Order: sequence, then C-alpha cells, then structure tokens
Amino acid sequence: MYWAVLALVIGAGRETQSQDAADAVLQAPAAFGSGSLVICGGADIPAAALERFVELAGGKRARIVVITSTMQPDAVQEEVDEWLELLDDDKVASVEVLHTRSHDRADEESFVKPLREATGVWFTGGNQAVLSDTYLGTRTETELRSLLAREGVIGGISAGAAVMSQVMIRGGGDQAEIGEGFGFLPGAVIDQHFLVRNRQARLMSVLEKNPNLFGLGIDEGSALIIEGRRISVVGSSHVVVCMPGSDEREEIVRLLKDGDEDDLILLGESLISKLVTEEMELSSSEEVEDDEDDDLFDGRDLVPDFEDDESEMS
Repeated sequence: MYWAVLALVIGAGRETQSQDAADAVLQAPAAFGSGSLVICGGADIPAAALERFVELAGGKRARIVVITSTMQPDAVQEEVDEWLELLDDDKVASVEVLHTRSHDRADEESFVKPLREATGVWFTGGNQAVLSDTYLGTRTETELRSLLAREGVIGGISAGAAVMSQVMIRGGGDQAEIGEGFGFLPGAVIDQHFLVRNRQARLMSVLEKNPNLFGLGIDEGSALIIEGRRISVVGSSHVVVCMPGSDEREEIVRLLKDGDEDDLILLGESLISKLVTEEMELSSSEEVEDDEDDDLFDGRDLVPDFEDDESEMS
C-alpha cells in the first residue's frame, strides 16, 4: 500500500531531512500491493462506504464473507440478516459468515475455504483484541492477504477498523493498550470513534512511542476508502491525520471530510511542508477560504470533552 510511502516521509521528516524525504516520495516504487480497504469509524456504516465496498468486491459478482467473531452469538443472526438483504436485492452473488473465537479452528482448511473464493471480506465491530487473538498466524490471515493480492477488498467497522494497522490499539483510555494487528495499512495507527469519544490524546500517546508512524482517527459515521494511492472520505463526520508534537514542534493535524479525495504522495508532501515550516493551520492540498471545519480544533483538545463510554467495546 502507498501508506508505506507516507511512513517513510514522516520518518525522514522527523530527522529534519526535508529535501531527502521529498525525494524519497518522488522516487518511491510505483506500488506496494494490490487490493482496497474500506475503514469505518463506528456506529453506522455510511451508505456510500457500503456501496463502494460492494463495487470493489465485484458488484453483482461479489462473493462476500462477513467475519463476526467480535460479536456475541445472540447478535450474529441480526448481522447476518442485514447482509443477506444484499442478496434479496440481487446486488451480490453470495454472502457467507465466518464465526469463531478458536485460534485452532481459524487455522483449519475447512474454515478458510470460503475465503479462497471471496472477493470481499468485512469485519464487524466489537473487541478488536478478539480478531487479533483469533486470527493472527493462522490460515485465515494467510487467505486474507491472498485476497488483497488478487485485488479484492477488505472492510471493517470499529474493531474491524482498528485491526487494519500493524501497531494496533487494543483498548484503554488516554494511555492505550497496544497489540499487534493485521498490518493491512503499513505506516499507520488507527483509532475509531475518534471525535465522539475524544480519543486524540490516546492516539497521540501511541504515536509518541512509535515515531515512525502516523495516526488516522476515524470518527463514527465516516469511512476512509483506500484504492491504490487514492484515498477518499465519505460519511457525516471526519477522518483526522495526526502527527505528535515534540520539544521543537507542535502537533500536526490534517482534517478530511465527506467528499475529500487525495493522492497519498501529495498528502505526504503536504505533511513534509508542515514539518519544515512548523505550521499548524488545517488545510487541504487546495486553497479553501473560510473552512468552517477549522473551528473544530484548538491545540491539543480537538473537540470538547465527551464522556468516554468504555463500557462499550473499543
């Protein structure tokens, strides 16, 4: 994925080698992998995100596998029924469900068979630790990577978003508990429910311990769609690109909203520019006058405090 480019840029920029970092972007290999990602922050899946997921999976030829391991057994059927509505409307060819919390079962040939024919996989919300503990190091993980290699799509919401990165936030408050995710999105750390649950401090604390990574805070009702080097945002809220501050520099924050699109290399160059100039203005790659979204952010506290409902899974 092209996110590896951005990770390289940020790492170089932090050593104040701005020109070298810019050169690294321009000279980067043309591709880091195949496949697409649809990453939703929580609550409802934006209609546009679901529509694009189905399109990327092949439309009426799509063979979708929904992995519901994060859900309690009594909630799985409702999730299944919602996905099966796609079949009733003849929007996809098939929908199958995989559900286990057994690492051994996830490594069995009979379990992963549907994944070999899948064109799209969706992870439901809940507890992301369940996903990593169940599937890392199994045939299931191998088949997920094979799906991306054959230009399929993997999507997820909430827990299904957090597990996309290699360094994964398993839970916690302002000081996150860190674990290992699938690493489908190199160079990044993802946090979900980002603005609603006021999680900027949590994400920044992870980035301070992992200075070669950047943060993606995806809010409820919004999704980040990654197709090659092209990224786009859909939904009712925002995706926030974050870099932590240092003794010499303030935090850097870039806000993306519904309809925003960008090129990953250009986004990397934009962040390099911010590193060099130490600017803290929120801006897109194009000039926008009177951006009303700038008012959402004020220094470290990006939004007013919300009660952090940790009774829900993270």
